[in-house]
Amino acid sequence: MILRNTFFLLVTALLTMGLAEGDAEENNKAYIAVNDLMRQGVDKSSAMIITDRLRTELFKTDWFKVIERGQMKAILEEQDFQQGECASDACLIEAGQLLGVTHIITGSVGKIGQTFTINLRMIHIQTGEISYTDNTDCMCTIDEVLANSTKNIARKLSNFIQGKPIDEIPLKKAEKKEDKKETGKEDTKGGTSIWKTPWPYVGAGVILVGGGVVTLMLMEPEAEESKSGSITVK
Repeated sequence: MILRNTFFLLVTALLTMGLAEGDAEENNKAYIAVNDLMRQGVDKSSAMIITDRLRTELFKTDWFKVIERGQMKAILEEQDFQQGECASDACLIEAGQLLGVTHIITGSVGKIGQTFTINLRMIHIQTGEISYTDNTDCMCTIDEVLANSTKNIARKLSNFIQGKPIDEIPLKKAEKKEDKKETGKEDTKGGTSIWKTPWPYVGAGVILVGGGVVTLMLMEPEAEESKSGSITVK
């Protein structure tokens, strides 16, 4: 009975730690709204599609919580706010306050000669200051602007939020977790088990309802042999 209670307490503690870590990561994300990009030499449909792709690429970096276009429209209409007439920074800040976001991204997509360009600026809603501004140019087709330019400028914004060099290619949070898992793999050299992670692991089996077998596996770093035990619960 004591062992079974200890096992359930251990599982509960591990689950709580995992949920807390997830909440912390979620709180570290910037909550943003992306205003529809103004178009210059680009048709309205293309500008809207590029704006939507930018929202998607920002979300995919895993460093932004992005409010959807439909949700933005519904909230602003409920407040009798005319989003289509909003172009000045003061108006955008008011829209951001109504949406409850921390930042609003605005800008334009245009074409001059054979070059497409996306210009963005990110406004901090609380301070009213322009936190970041950047642009990306592409002497290419509109298809490449959609596929590559939006991804490139989303990466730069992600680096800015993380405090990294703007042109550095960042790892997503999910990829970083995979790297951590790789360090926990067992490496066998000369028949000796070596655990690269500097803290012990605890593995546990399954307790069957109504009676079963509980198996606890304790493995310590740099130990030559693992210790295991098996107890039958009645």
